[in-house]
Amino acid sequence: MSEQQYNASEISSVQVIAYAKVTSFSIMECVIRDCSGKPYDLKYIKSTDLIEEGVIKRYDATQKAERWFNTEEGKRWIASATDYKDVLLDKIKTLHDNFSNQRETRY
Repeated sequence: MSEQQYNASEISSVQVIAYAKVTSFSIMECVIRDCSGKPYDLKYIKSTDLIEEGVIKRYDATQKAERWFNTEEGKRWIASATDYKDVLLDKIKTLHDNFSNQRETRY
């Protein structure tokens, strides 16, 4: 699934399927379903964006975020929200590289 342009009326539901915290960066993985119930998009939402929006107070409050995503306001918000997949992958790669470098210098 790729980054797509769509509007809130095309979204039937949003499901938070995972969350992760990498150092101080926390993210929620969300499946966006179309009106027929089929997966339409996969979006990685930064938890701090939801905290700033006043939706959640903790980065792992996935149920609360999911309930809000399924409101009209939440659907409009997620339709235009930034997808942080590339940022997440970059942070994971950096952590992996740092860990590999530590192992090489230790042995």
